[in-house]
Amino acid sequence: RQNLTNLEELELWGSSLPFDFFGALPPLKILDVELCIINENPFMNGKYLSLFYLVFHFIYFYFLFYKECFCSLTNLRDLVMTNNNLEGTLLECFSNFTSLESLDLSYNQLSGNVSALKTLTSLRELSLSNPKLIGALL
Repeated sequence: RQNLTNLEELELWGSSLPFDFFGALPPLKILDVELCIINENPFMNGKYLSLFYLVFHFIYFYFLFYKECFCSLTNLRDLVMTNNNLEGTLLECFSNFTSLESLDLSYNQLSGNVSALKTLTSLRELSLSNPKLIGALL
């Protein structure tokens, strides 16, 4: 497909995205998806390794997003994953996000220790807003 080959930024709000929607897009640098239903894992093919800004807000995932594919996005500078009903523990791979400057995981069902975030020396903004998380960051 030759369409949208120069596209670097995509904002989607209030959509039910068809299967293979993300597979048809070129590699993006900025992806902001809000109030959508996602039927596929957008990161399975490794195409979005250059992504540096990612927002998933009020998303219904029809796949296991959080643990399947998240750790490969190590170039992220801004990550917002709010109100998605994500469950489970914070992943150890968060310590690999050394470029991360802003992290918001508010209003999910995450649990466990936040110690993996201690190594994020570039982090300037952090919002967790989750009473199930434990541990010290300092």
